[in-house]
Amino acid sequence: MLRARAPWWLLALLVFSGCHCGDGPNVGNATASFRPQETVVDFGRVLEGTQVRRSLTLVATGRAGVQVEAAAQSPFFVVVSQIVVPGSGTGTVDILFSAGSTPVEGELVLTAGRTTATVKLTGVGVRPLACVPQGECRESRFDLESGQCIESPQGDGASCIPSSRCQQDGRCQAGVCVGQPRTCDDDNPCTVDSCSPTQGCVKADVVCPVPRDPCKVGVCDRNEGCKVVDAANYTSCGAVDCKEAKVCLLGTCRTVTPPDGFVCAPATPCQGEGTCSAGECMRPDAGDLEPLFSAELGGEPVAEEGGPVVLADDGTVYASVCGGDAGCRLAAYTEGGFLRYESPYEDGGVRTLLAASDAGVVVLAPEALEAYAPRGAGELRWRTSLALGDATLDGGIPEGVPGT
Repeated sequence: MLRARAPWWLLALLVFSGCHCGDGPNVGNATASFRPQETVVDFGRVLEGTQVRRSLTLVATGRAGVQVEAAAQSPFFVVVSQIVVPGSGTGTVDILFSAGSTPVEGELVLTAGRTTATVKLTGVGVRPLACVPQGECRESRFDLESGQCIESPQGDGASCIPSSRCQQDGRCQAGVCVGQPRTCDDDNPCTVDSCSPTQGCVKADVVCPVPRDPCKVGVCDRNEGCKVVDAANYTSCGAVDCKEAKVCLLGTCRTVTPPDGFVCAPATPCQGEGTCSAGECMRPDAGDLEPLFSAELGGEPVAEEGGPVVLADDGTVYASVCGGDAGCRLAAYTEGGFLRYESPYEDGGVRTLLAASDAGVVVLAPEALEAYAPRGAGELRWRTSLALGDATLDGGIPEGVPGT
């Protein structure tokens, strides 16, 4: 029996219909896909308020080219959102990180057709320290990696301000400010010129020698230097009272009878100047002192015999007071008579005033010294014991302990 053979053209049709020359749209039917080369993009430490750019490589996984859409959320930004990756090649997506002051994380989303890939984005925003150099000829900068200020010498020749005011026109040399000596000479023979490292140029008047003649005085003349001239008329040159006075007249000491109204005694806090009247030195009446203020103490002031009843310092009046329900306390008043504070003593016992200053109000307690704050609430600042043992003298003050 003979088998029928298929026509040759049918075999050729079967061969060509079963051959696939491509699996994508561009090259036959070749696949068009991609993958990111890294899974994490780390921007590291970035100064607050600045931007840093990083690049991510995209690799085509097929022979066909592919267009990738890229997107990210603040503070990360994509420079170009559409990236073309050629077949069997690579493409690049650029990302920006706008730094704040904290660590942040985000995602870069890459999409091409049905393919989606994500890449983790990380960055640390760093707020810089205010770096201030510790002295002249030093510079301080913020180091991003360590987060600390780094100090270094300033370059030679940079201008600077010398620490001594006796120098000027400072220039940095090997990290030290070196200045030129300041000239303080004012070309005046009647002044003594010098320089203070803290004040700069200082001047003082020349003190001319005092002549032996009481009716002559030494003065300095800018052109002649020190010279002797007559003392002012009626300058005292000996004993003075209202009957006879030795005074200078035209440079000569003479004895005269003082006229009425001649000043014979200086003023005091309680009286004005004394003046001559009919040969006698008369002082005005002292009068009565007028109080600046009065205030109720709310108790009886306490003072050691011979010690102060009140103390005044820097516009504040202090008194140690006992009585009433509060026991004993330190009372402070303003110079206008207003109560500044009342500070009760810890045990309510008697204290007497010793001294007052900015350092505190010091009082004498039984066998102890105490100091209270001069301002605020008058809190106790310190206490030190004066007890030296059980031995006493005269049944009272311990031996070796001084009184006020």
